Amino acid sequence: PLPDNNHYNFQNTSYSYQSQSYEEQTAETSIVQSLGEEHHEDNENTTATEDTHENGSDDGLEWKETFIHVFSTFVIISLCYIAAVLVPGVALVWGICGSSMTLTIGFVIPTACYLKIREKKKINPRSIASWLLLIFFSIATVVCTTQVLLS
Repeated sequence: PLPDNNHYNFQNTSYSYQSQSYEEQTAETSIVQSLGEEHHEDNENTTATEDTHENGSDDGLEWKETFIHVFSTFVIISLCYIAAVLVPGVALVWGICGSSMTLTIGFVIPTACYLKIREKKKINPRSIASWLLLIFFSIATVVCTTQVLLS
């Protein structure tokens, strides 16, 4: 048999407070009540914000954002469709991706990030080498992509 203190009462599934003092019970009740009041205040603030939005004060901005989203999506899908129809084979697509993105992801972006992190520090041999790498691989990316497009 379980003791009467500090256990769940299985008949009405409520926690037994018999082992807690009156002060502990009062403190726990006040904490629960204060949490309930904070939740109620949050709901009032949310309702006020929703009421302002429902009254139409931001409808012009929302309409513009929706238009820009729909228009940009349409443009991107249209350009992808046109490119897919005009490209004679997948080899050209792989060539463009390989020549432009491989060098950019492998050399240009890491070098640029390193230089951005070290921009406040004085120039040292590593930063000079990084600048040379950045310049060389930026030019190499343009040359390789141009070569793929011309072939």
